[in-house]
Amino acid sequence: KLEEKLNDYTNNRHIIKFSENPFAILIVTPITQRAHTLAFSKDIVFVDSTSSCDTQSHSVTFMLTSCSIGAVPLGMFITKGQTTDDYKVAFGSHF
Repeated sequence: KLEEKLNDYTNNRHIIKFSENPFAILIVTPITQRAHTLAFSKDIVFVDSTSSCDTQSHSVTFMLTSCSIGAVPLGMFITKGQTTDDYKVAFGSHF
């Protein structure tokens, strides 16, 4: 289903990358793209993961940076779980 809508997302300036095996999706919306221009976004990034978001135990991981108003999101990953291999895929080894 994501593959069918990928062009729509891309045409609306969303960045979507995905890997089916191992499963991972990267999502960067136009709003989160604005956060990439903040000075601290190049120096300070932290992550926050939530697991068991659905019946298949997918994990949602937000990448955030800090600014004067607090933490702002840079993007997010959805992975199959929270193993080292899942995070390796999410953080670029397969994208």
